[in-house]
Amino acid sequence: MLTIAATTGIIALTASWAALKLARRMGWFAQKNSRTIHRLPTPQLGGVAVAAAFIIGTAAYGVYAGGFSVFLIGLMVGFALMTAVGLIDDARGLAPWQKLAGQAAAAAVIAAAQGGFALPEPISRALPAFIETPLQYSLALFWIVGATNALNLIDGADGLASGAALAAAAALAAAAGVSNMGAEAFVAVLLFAGVLGFLPFNLPTAKMFLGDAGALSIGCALGAIALKVCFQQTENMALYIFPLTALSLPIFDTAAAIVRRRGRWAKADKSHIHHRLFKLGWSPAKTAGSLALSSAVFAAAGAAAARLQSAPLALAAAAVSFGFWLFLYHAPRRKSRPAR
Repeated sequence: MLTIAATTGIIALTASWAALKLARRMGWFAQKNSRTIHRLPTPQLGGVAVAAAFIIGTAAYGVYAGGFSVFLIGLMVGFALMTAVGLIDDARGLAPWQKLAGQAAAAAVIAAAQGGFALPEPISRALPAFIETPLQYSLALFWIVGATNALNLIDGADGLASGAALAAAAALAAAAGVSNMGAEAFVAVLLFAGVLGFLPFNLPTAKMFLGDAGALSIGCALGAIALKVCFQQTENMALYIFPLTALSLPIFDTAAAIVRRRGRWAKADKSHIHHRLFKLGWSPAKTAGSLALSSAVFAAAGAAAARLQSAPLALAAAAVSFGFWLFLYHAPRRKSRPAR
C-alpha cells in the first residue's frame, strides 16, 4: 500500500511537469481578471495532474484490495465528473447555474453511493421516515457541494488551497484511522499524495495553478471522505464535529463571502481572507504558509478530540479556529508613521 501511495505522488509530480510543458507550448494560461494577483501568464492545468494521479492511485488500490466497494466507485465517478465540470469552466467558462448544476450532479453520484447524513438520535426519532430520508440526502448534497466551492474560494494565493487541502487530507486520514476505516483512511492518503506531488509547482511564485478542475475536485473528494468517515455515524460526536476544524479555513471564508455579498453569491470580489492579508502587507508566501500551517494545527486539534471522543474538546477546537480566522479577517491595517 505504501508503494501505491508513493506511486500516486510520483505520478502527480510527473504529470504536473508534463502539464506545465504542454500548457506553455499550447498557450493555455489562466485568464486575468479583477480578482487575480498573478502578473505573469500562468498555466492552470495542475488540477488535471492531481486528478489523474488520484484516480489512478484509487483504481490501483481497488485492484490491490481485491474489489471496488460502492464507496470507491461512487467517489471515483463523482470525482471525475467534478474534474470535468472544473475543466470546462477553466477552458470556456460556465454560467454560475451551469457550474452549480454540474457540481450537484457529481455530488449526487457520491451521495447515492455512500448514503446521506446520519442524524443525531433525538432528531432522527422526532422525524417521520418520509422527511428523514430526503433530509439526510439533502444534507449530503449540500455538504459536498459546499466543501467543493469552499476550497475553490480560497484558491486565490499561491499554494494556499493546496496547503489547506494537505492539512485536511492528513487529518481525515487520521480520523478514519481512529474509526478503523482503513479504505477511507488510505483514500485520504492518496489524495494527500496527489496534492503533495503537485505542490512544488504551486508554491510562491507559482509556476502552475490548480484551476477549477483541481480546486473543485479536491474539495469534492475531501467532502466525500468527510461524509463517509464523520457524518455517517453518531456514536462519536467529536468525530461528527471534526470537519468543522479540518476545513475551518475554507468554511469560514465561504461563510464570510456569503455574508459580505448579501445574496449575490456569484459576484467575485477581492475581500477574501488572503486578499485582506495582502492589504496588510503580507507576501503571498507568508500568507499561504501562515494560513496553511494554522489550518494544520486546527485540523490536528480536531483529530485529537475525535481520538479522545470528547465532543466538548471538539467544539472548543472549532470555536478557537473560527475565532482565529475572524481575528485575521478583521485585522486592522498598520498606520504608517509620518516621516521625520
